Amino acid sequence: MIPSRSTISFYHEKHNAESIKHFLDRIFDNMKKDRKDRDPRLIESELVDFIEWLKNRGQSPNTIRLYLAAIQNFLKYHNVPVAMSFVGNFPRAVPLKINHKHERTLEEIG
Repeated sequence: MIPSRSTISFYHEKHNAESIKHFLDRIFDNMKKDRKDRDPRLIESELVDFIEWLKNRGQSPNTIRLYLAAIQNFLKYHNVPVAMSFVGNFPRAVPLKINHKHERTLEEIG
């Protein structure tokens, strides 16, 4: 699984890292630390920053949710748990406008 260009661009701007491997290395190094020395919300804080980065670039809430789902799947593939409940500014999905059929009356047809 390969993260999107936006994810890589964000991470490169923030940490000056050439690949997303740096992110995974940080996560796994954090997991190896003693419990009291760990950053308990390392992943979640990165996701909050990524959401803000996407919002500043004018991405829609649905697009942001799509990117976050892809990151969540990427991390799941690497056996990294993510608590999305700790991502505070997770955008709400915007429902698509549904076109309902409208039955015409004889007066409207005429």
